[in-house]
Amino acid sequence: MLQTGSLAPKQAPPLAEDPHQTQLIDAQLLARSIKLVIQQSRMGMVTALVVTLALGGLFVPTAGWALYLAWACPVAAGFVLRQTWFERLQRRAEASGVAQLTKITTVSAITGWMAIMCLPLFAPHLPLADALFLGTLLLAWVVGAVAVLGVQPRVYALYMLATLTTIFATLWPRLGPLELWIMGLAITMGALMMYRLARGMRSLLRDSVVESQRNEQLAQQLEEALQAEKQVGARNQQLAEQLEAALHAQRLTFETRSRFLAAASHDMRQPVQALTLLVNVLRRTQNDLRRSEVVEEIGQATQSIESMFSGLLDIASIDAGRLQAQVCPVELLPLLRTTLAGYAGQCEDKGLRLTQRLEVEPVVLADPLLLQRVMRNLLDNALKYTPSGAIGLEVRAHDAGVLIALRDSGIGMSEDEQRGLFQAFTRGASAQEFGVPGLGLGLAIARHMADLMGATLRIESRKNEGTTALLWLRRDSLSVVQPPPGELPAALTGEHAVVLEDDSLARAA
Repeated sequence: MLQTGSLAPKQAPPLAEDPHQTQLIDAQLLARSIKLVIQQSRMGMVTALVVTLALGGLFVPTAGWALYLAWACPVAAGFVLRQTWFERLQRRAEASGVAQLTKITTVSAITGWMAIMCLPLFAPHLPLADALFLGTLLLAWVVGAVAVLGVQPRVYALYMLATLTTIFATLWPRLGPLELWIMGLAITMGALMMYRLARGMRSLLRDSVVESQRNEQLAQQLEEALQAEKQVGARNQQLAEQLEAALHAQRLTFETRSRFLAAASHDMRQPVQALTLLVNVLRRTQNDLRRSEVVEEIGQATQSIESMFSGLLDIASIDAGRLQAQVCPVELLPLLRTTLAGYAGQCEDKGLRLTQRLEVEPVVLADPLLLQRVMRNLLDNALKYTPSGAIGLEVRAHDAGVLIALRDSGIGMSEDEQRGLFQAFTRGASAQEFGVPGLGLGLAIARHMADLMGATLRIESRKNEGTTALLWLRRDSLSVVQPPPGELPAALTGEHAVVLEDDSLARAA
């Protein structure tokens, strides 16, 4: 449970190990999974019909009407009949049980695979560029299918195996060895990532059911307390207020996890699709300058995915109460200079001036790792929301503490946007208006880490006039940080490095 104030996060008590309760949770999980599949399949049907119709303009001129209709009519009929059957099951409340869920997701996977079959049917009639474009479009279709099949990770894995094998086998005869190697690696890594996302969606859906059960228990306790209040008066009134606050906190937790599921399924899909398209562009581009530009864009997409994963993992650690602070005396200026060094090049590439005013050399009480992560989150925000101008960092020491002020000349925020500034998964209208990527986690994470260290984080901003982040740290005037004994070697010639990593792909990279 995430709290943005000064209180540390507290975990809700686990549900009692009750077989009846477990059966009830499993039943509700099945019902929600089936409902989610049926709801998502409606949009999938509309998308399939539109795409099938639009692809006629690509297929008919080269393959003719007969082959196009032989593919398009079964696909359209399959999606319409599938949705009609789904709606009938939902109206008659016939969709229940694991077997029914497997049947529904399997039918969805089969109809989705029928749409993929356009590639082996029409690729031989298309130029290579059009065939690669079609293959990339179908890869985006496979990625989007996680919204429908993610509740059954095994079914989604089999669907990816069938569809990706179809795509790869169709394009294999027309590609060179290097292109095949790159495509195979990209498909394998993407499939692993999407399978992990499907498993995460399934786990989060179960967590939401557990939270719902906990809310029902708390609601029942609240009702009993309210009944007792009529008999014992003021004492039970206080108990009822405490239970109501706990119920409200649990509802906030449920809403946070729901927003996480929505953000992960939507926002993370965009950079994955962009990465797939950019790899296709890189494969077809012969111009060295353009290839360098595409490689840079691929790096930006990869960095975006890494940033989103990092933010989600931080929020998960905060929600679970695993994030702790090790407060100790920290020499502030070396830490800030090290942090700023990683942003000088980024500011220069964007045409921004990065100024520093670090005249004092205080020792503060903080966790060095958490403090550096707080500063990086603030610098990331300043860099993303400042299209032109400057970013400035200033340190001022006082008797009781040290104030770090980070100012930018960016787009700023209105007063309405600042009200939900430190809430997770909350993004203001300015971020959406200027197309700034992200999940709305940076300031929520920074605020929580500052609270753990006993620091205070405050944001001041005005629309179109920039933003100032103020971080107040406690000063340790009695401590003196001694330099480490000896000096680091100037060179590492002759030294050995050992890399320990259990994931083969990460180890090879």
